Amino acid sequence: MSTFVTLVVTLLLLAGCAVPATTTPTIEILNNEFSPSSITVSVGTTVIWKNQSNNVQTVYSDGEVFDGEVSVHVIASELKPGGAVGYAFSMTGSYPYYSQMDPKMTGVVIVQ
Repeated sequence: MSTFVTLVVTLLLLAGCAVPATTTPTIEILNNEFSPSSITVSVGTTVIWKNQSNNVQTVYSDGEVFDGEVSVHVIASELKPGGAVGYAFSMTGSYPYYSQMDPKMTGVVIVQ
């Protein structure tokens, strides 16, 4: 019985020492929404937008927010179904984005 208890305790200790897998933050583009619509990441993180809808989708933001210029910043102008695009965030801030095809589809990336 003590061997069994030792084995269980050892397994529990090892499970607590496991290195967590890192994943790339992904925003799914669905037919009528971004999911999640808000995401918080660290500086230097690349966020992926993946089109899970059946239609071509877009991801835009006000250029001033993304690159300091007063223009529209295009993250993805024509993202086909199943396609993906990434953007690396190098500065802290709040980065709102939207679908040009459906302006009610909005989201924000918060970089800390």
